[in-house]
Amino acid sequence: MKFLELLVYLALAFPAFAFPMPVHAAPQTTLFGGVGTGIGVIHGQEFSSDPQGGQFMAGALISREWSRWVADLGVGWIYSKVSGDVGPGIPTWIRTRAALGTLGARARLGEHWQLGPELDLAFGTDTRFNPEIGASSTAWMPGVRGTYQWAMGSIPTRVWAQVSTDVSVAQRQVYWGMVGIQFGFPFSSRAEPHFDLIQSSASAPTSLRVVLDPSKIFFATNSARLRAGVDVVLRDAGSYLREHPEVWSGAQVGGHADHRGSFRYNRILSEKRAKAVVAALGLDQQSPHPIPAKGFSFAKPWVSPNGAVDSRQARAQALAMNRRVELVFEGVQEPKELLKRLDPLIAREKPIVD
Repeated sequence: MKFLELLVYLALAFPAFAFPMPVHAAPQTTLFGGVGTGIGVIHGQEFSSDPQGGQFMAGALISREWSRWVADLGVGWIYSKVSGDVGPGIPTWIRTRAALGTLGARARLGEHWQLGPELDLAFGTDTRFNPEIGASSTAWMPGVRGTYQWAMGSIPTRVWAQVSTDVSVAQRQVYWGMVGIQFGFPFSSRAEPHFDLIQSSASAPTSLRVVLDPSKIFFATNSARLRAGVDVVLRDAGSYLREHPEVWSGAQVGGHADHRGSFRYNRILSEKRAKAVVAALGLDQQSPHPIPAKGFSFAKPWVSPNGAVDSRQARAQALAMNRRVELVFEGVQEPKELLKRLDPLIAREKPIVD
């Protein structure tokens, strides 16, 4: 019990601010559904050997995500069956069928990892884990949950592991260890993608300017490395452009940097960022049309780091938003199809930093 209490304390006090955080233009709300399985162990004086056995749970939760924190509120159902001995050669079985309420808060530890306390409330048959009775009851189960989250295509996906113990069951101590998977369905209001169509007439080819979402491309300070998983979307768009040279006539990829450092240094760095996107598109050597990569340094900031920014976190977000890449396509015959290919990476309107 003391060890688990220590884990809960560390999860609450862990300095998440020491890790590089993903950048979000606004909080995200997601509905997750998933399943989990694990092992339960009951320790009590009436047992000659501690009962233990398997567990299964299913549930749904609402998750609210900020740049540094994640909060969950959910409901579910859990089934547990453990077996042990109440005396030499005298077996016992304890079955638990219970509704489950969950409340959790986790700190982000970088881009994918999360860690924090979890509180479960089980209500149902035999949540007192007594070998003699099976009446309905409640049990409070605090614990610690670690989560790894990523996007499987456009679907937010989590795998998690949790250890818990009870604080309300008399005369015995219950321990849970579980792992599970969850799939999400974002339902925050979806902003329109940020792009510009420049068309001289209804029949003329279109120029298309696309701003790639800095929070998804995400260049760290002094880095031209793309975030993992971005290349899959860019590769698909590049394949479309190579296979359909008739629907576009040329493009320019522009890299941008924040204002820290010299203009010349940032011009070279922003050009490397543009070239990284061209390479991910697969058009650096096999493009049917010219697609130069150009670095603009900090000459064209998307978010002013000096305007309406009154906190260290907001300034850091503004700087990150300016470390971006923009694509300008010329002679586009099918802009909707090209936007469809790039949609997962297109910025959703200009971010507001406050």
